[in-house]
Amino acid sequence: MTIRLVDNVLIFHDGPILEFKLVSEHACNEAISRWMLILSRNRIRYLDLRFNGRERCEIPSRLFCCLALERVILSDCIINVAQSFQGFKLLHTLSLLSFNLSGIATIANLVSGCPLLERLRLYNFVQQGCLHIIAPNLRDLDIWGECHDLCLETPKLISGRIYLNISNGDHKKFLIANSGKESNIKKALGCLPNIQELHIDAEFGDYLAMGPIPENPPTIFNCLTEISLAAYCSDREEIAVALCLFKSAPILNVLNIEFLDWRGEDQLQGQPFWRLKASVFRL
Repeated sequence: MTIRLVDNVLIFHDGPILEFKLVSEHACNEAISRWMLILSRNRIRYLDLRFNGRERCEIPSRLFCCLALERVILSDCIINVAQSFQGFKLLHTLSLLSFNLSGIATIANLVSGCPLLERLRLYNFVQQGCLHIIAPNLRDLDIWGECHDLCLETPKLISGRIYLNISNGDHKKFLIANSGKESNIKKALGCLPNIQELHIDAEFGDYLAMGPIPENPPTIFNCLTEISLAAYCSDREEIAVALCLFKSAPILNVLNIEFLDWRGEDQLQGQPFWRLKASVFRL
């Protein structure tokens, strides 16, 4: 009944359709394919599709014919990227939550095709190889997923929240095999001259610690005022990463640290090292 109602509204509506939002427990793949065809002809600007059922909905390649899109939210979806896709030139907000990309398309392809993108959220995803984000106008970034490697080229980024899952054995092998060649701190965070807030979890800290950790910061975050991080207090490499970040932020005034495994023998090993290094920065 609901599908038929939406069909009738879209088919017989006289005038543009600028916004379309659907929250459903059913994938309704055939209906979505029909609706995307209609929406692509109506210069849709805001598209929000969320599916809460057991199966992910397949988003047809017709989505990439909606060239007037300015804001997109897709949740629990399999996204079929059109091979002819040249980018969403007007898109400023992109949220992809619990998603897969079909074919040879990558997250990097999607992001690089959106030159006006200002906000990007990527949740619950798996990216093979490097997640390379090139977004010259990006100001707000949320990443919560699984990838082998991370490279950010986002010079206007103001706020970044990075939570990576590298628990997969293949991912850890990749990281270990590629460590020592280049500083992961520089590769992931070296092109963020305007960052003001940075939030990272312990696994991303693991990633940053796998490459060489420079004694002197590879970049200076002259705008960074707030850092939130989780760290294992007995892991000296993670501590060194944290201290490197602190030294990189001359105007830092808010520091939130979540200590993990702070107990027993670990506590005795961690405290002296922190005291030894504590003089390298002043908050």
